Amino acid sequence: FFWLVHYLYGEVVLLRAWLIEANTYGIPTPNWVLNLPYGDQINTYWMTYLGTPSGIHDFFAEIGLAKLGYLATVTRSVTKSFSALGFTILFMMIILFFCYKDGRRFSRQLDKVGERVFPGRWKRISRIVPTLVSSTVSGMVIIAIGEGIVFGIVYYFVGAPMPVTLGIITGIFALIPGGAPLSMTMSSLYSAGTGEYTHGI
Repeated sequence: FFWLVHYLYGEVVLLRAWLIEANTYGIPTPNWVLNLPYGDQINTYWMTYLGTPSGIHDFFAEIGLAKLGYLATVTRSVTKSFSALGFTILFMMIILFFCYKDGRRFSRQLDKVGERVFPGRWKRISRIVPTLVSSTVSGMVIIAIGEGIVFGIVYYFVGAPMPVTLGIITGIFALIPGGAPLSMTMSSLYSAGTGEYTHGI
């Protein structure tokens, strides 16, 4: 797990450096982008926002974020958001630990309160809700995690850039109906654009 976090951190640092370089000096359109369907239209947007200095800053200005200043400010804001999300997840894991540790005692106390609030109906309600929650977790969250892990490995072997980040994005998108195929399609288009048609398929 710590290796995965370290690898993800390295990918985020590389992405940040790439964005800063693009905003400072501009980066020409890669050949694989030009080889994509509608590559000419994509090239126009690329040259406008990534191929010219301060292009990313101008993009933020166009969408109403001009007051954010330089790209470093945006990066710090995003980093703080990820830090807050990390602490939230840590807090949730601590709560989950104590729920597993003292779950039976907590369940008995909850049954007492439930019988007072819903006399005669609480036992039926309290047995249905956990089943629904368990089905939701098994059907969406666990499958999404599995898809993220499997496709992260696939991204690594087909040579996609930042496979860990792409795997996490695929896992998050898998929580949305139709989201995982969208993420996989973007990776396939990249592989096809770089000439790796077999990997793209």
